Amino acid sequence: MSTIAGVKAEDLDISIDDQTLTIRGMRKKPYTPEDSDVLLEECFWGEFYRELTINENLNVAEIRADLKDGVLVIQIPVIKVVAQKKIKVNMG
Repeated sequence: MSTIAGVKAEDLDISIDDQTLTIRGMRKKPYTPEDSDVLLEECFWGEFYRELTINENLNVAEIRADLKDGVLVIQIPVIKVVAQKKIKVNMG
């Protein structure tokens, strides 16, 4: 989960390659009239990039990304691992 207020879905690029999840995006600066002076900005404008290493037991085929109210949520289901099972050997 990441807060990315001011970023539109069409300005995001999310990709996965092997065990690396890459998030790229652009936070566009709103129009500011030329004759105005900005005293303080508390937001980063421009391109951003983030790489995350993901665990190999995640089902990347089922990845899902949702953007709502400036919050990006990426969900990757965990692959269910079969518990160790003892196998009976039959005589025959």
